[in-house]
Amino acid sequence: MAVNKPLKSAPGRRLETVSVCMMVKNEEKRLGAALASVREWVDEIIVVDTGSTDRTVEIAESFGAKIYHHPWEYNFSKHRNQSMQYAGCNWIFILDADEELAEGQGPLLRKLMENPPPHIHCFLMELNNTMPGGNSTFLMHPRLFRNHVGFHYEGKVHNRPILTGPAMATKILLLHHGYNEDDAVMDIKHKRRILMIRKWVEEEPENLHARSYLAHTLQSSPEGLNESIEQALIGLELLSHKPPKEQADFGPHLYYPLLNCLTSLNRDDEAIKYAGQCMDLAPNYPDSLFFLCQIYFKRAQWQELYDTAVKFLDLQSECRRFPERFIYYENLSAPQENLIRARLIQACAHLGREDEAEPVFNAMFGENDSELTTKLAVQGLIKNDFGILARSLTNIAQQKMPQWPWPPNFVGLVEIKSQEQQAGYSKQEGLRLLEENKPLQALPLLEQANHIMPNDGQVMLAMARIFSEQGQREQALPWLIGGLNAHPGHPWAWQALADYYFESEQYLPAQACYQRYLSMARSDPQARQRYEQSLNLSREQTPVRMKPPKLLFIMAGGLSPKLLQQPAPHFLMGRAWGEFLTTGFESQSDPMWAALLTGSNQFTHGIFVDSSWSNPFDLSQSKAPCIWEVLPPHLRLGFAAMPLDGPGLKLPGWSLPGYPHGILHPNQVRPNPLAGLALAHGYRSDYLLSNYDEQMLHLLLFGNVIQEAFMAQMERNKIVAAMNMPAVDVLILGFNALDYQQRVHGLAQYATYSIYQQFYGWVETLLAALQPENFAIVSQRGLGQTPNYFGGGAYVLSWLKGENGQANITDIAPALADLLGGDKTALGRPRS
Repeated sequence: MAVNKPLKSAPGRRLETVSVCMMVKNEEKRLGAALASVREWVDEIIVVDTGSTDRTVEIAESFGAKIYHHPWEYNFSKHRNQSMQYAGCNWIFILDADEELAEGQGPLLRKLMENPPPHIHCFLMELNNTMPGGNSTFLMHPRLFRNHVGFHYEGKVHNRPILTGPAMATKILLLHHGYNEDDAVMDIKHKRRILMIRKWVEEEPENLHARSYLAHTLQSSPEGLNESIEQALIGLELLSHKPPKEQADFGPHLYYPLLNCLTSLNRDDEAIKYAGQCMDLAPNYPDSLFFLCQIYFKRAQWQELYDTAVKFLDLQSECRRFPERFIYYENLSAPQENLIRARLIQACAHLGREDEAEPVFNAMFGENDSELTTKLAVQGLIKNDFGILARSLTNIAQQKMPQWPWPPNFVGLVEIKSQEQQAGYSKQEGLRLLEENKPLQALPLLEQANHIMPNDGQVMLAMARIFSEQGQREQALPWLIGGLNAHPGHPWAWQALADYYFESEQYLPAQACYQRYLSMARSDPQARQRYEQSLNLSREQTPVRMKPPKLLFIMAGGLSPKLLQQPAPHFLMGRAWGEFLTTGFESQSDPMWAALLTGSNQFTHGIFVDSSWSNPFDLSQSKAPCIWEVLPPHLRLGFAAMPLDGPGLKLPGWSLPGYPHGILHPNQVRPNPLAGLALAHGYRSDYLLSNYDEQMLHLLLFGNVIQEAFMAQMERNKIVAAMNMPAVDVLILGFNALDYQQRVHGLAQYATYSIYQQFYGWVETLLAALQPENFAIVSQRGLGQTPNYFGGGAYVLSWLKGENGQANITDIAPALADLLGGDKTALGRPRS
């Protein structure tokens, strides 16, 4: 860090002296940066060490610090006060090892010490808590104190400063990095902190600070949300008996965890109630407005959202201009200004105030999250058919940020929305002509509509009817399957599909389709006869549910390290989790799946980037053979909706497509006739139906329980369909719901945790129903976001390496080959 020499005092003025006082233990990682930031600007450095076993003391000594040793007594305030007892200067500057005086602030500190006002006992600094992803929270915090005036700290855990005289705000910026650690460090800190705070609450049950800190600490994990609410409410009850000034000063510390947890648990009416109370108590506290904005957006209460968002943004602006008015309020919603601007743009559009949207949009650029939030704003407009405004804002983004990928992509989405309106007219006219028995006139209009809306069930069923009535059954087949996939309640379509399979001597899908048809048309004797014939002719084809596979292999996106640390039913399975690490530099998904399935790294399998719509992922492109290519030829494999792009894989068995292909098509299923069997048993491709839906994922799922339920239902349908496919030796199922929820909501939200628990329910049900000889669960998402894991990886149940063992991601394919009698020596070699 570059520093300048201290300023000299002006002639005739006395420069006050400053002691930096610190308490430390095992802080070798950050201590050097902290001391380097202040060394040139203070007169002495006091360090109380409470038992370090690393290089902490050595580092402190290298900066000329005076070291004092005191054994750790589980009392932060006591050790903080001990450090101040050794201070010999006029002023005390409290600094933690994970903090830094921001660059360029040293001269401001020395300038402040030129004859400070004699009545001032304390100076406040702007404390920015740096967070993962480049975000930060803001707090005015007392850090510079006059010595020998009785200033001290109280509180065993979150030590709080007890002021003895007037304080004054400064513009000096202090950076706190303690919340910007990796998951392992933060987990250790969290567990240590929660134990100490619980003990503090037990010893002092009426201590407001203890209750507040416990509520704040509990809110960081899903299982702590309800207890956090309880602790905050107890604290508010205690606070209600205090004087009004104390209620106004301390209330936000209790209301934040309360509002955060209530919102996370979708207890919105309670959140609105308590947000109102918080605003009455502390009208210049912005976080309560943030939670109200989120609730009003979810409920589509556009006027309330507009009013609240404008007030929130005005208050954040005031907070930056006059930070001294927000003393002791930690502005946790400051990094969310752009998110609220994106919400405000939606409100403007719905309220007919589109002229106000453009200046709001322009204000979003230059922030850390501007690329994501501007995209989110335009997505919302596209979704709700505000195409003209969406096009205008997209053009602004494209001009200001030509390097961003989303504006060019969204130009097409805006056009799609405008084209869909025209396609809707073609569809209605085509359906009308078909009802008037004019199929040849209806056909081109329906084809035009299908070109723009390829997943419209009504259009597909109409096309199927035209081809069926003209005797063109082969041409009708994909339209029947697609139409029934979208709208399964049409008896005539099930009959037409069943007749096609029966007359093609495909008796397994024929009997399944006749079964669906007869559940709606019980009095059709010909269909009943054909059903019984198909049933007899297909009896020798045992379904999966009747014969356990040798291996059930589940590939699940979204099982991150954080989720696996939560209380989870995997212990009920009688197995522990092991970790798979990666060898290489790639953090993208497809190269990791390729490494896992080929048992080789990127340089060997040759897949380096993720797939796209124009270049779908196909493991047959790998330069090295995949696991199923080295297995014995008699083994039969079944793949159901792996989290991979592209149609069903060619393999000795059967396969169903993975996302994002949407409506089922016979050419996506291998062998093709099994499309009807899968369809009849409820199979639909995964949640995403189109490129447009994938772009709109955040808005489709955010706060929409119907869409969340739809997505979960798709996963259940996938299981049911797979259970009724022909029996195989190895059954591979892919699950994507958890991955999607985690992308939209993050980790600690109720929606993510709910799908996580549902996923384990699906797995346990499968295990109980199939009772496979072996099973494994692998996940790729999560490790790619953790630097300690070198850019990617997977989790797997412990059958490979034992309890909580670690293995390389490329180890699983050889292990599977051993398990199933394949030739593992062929893995990693070039294809012959």
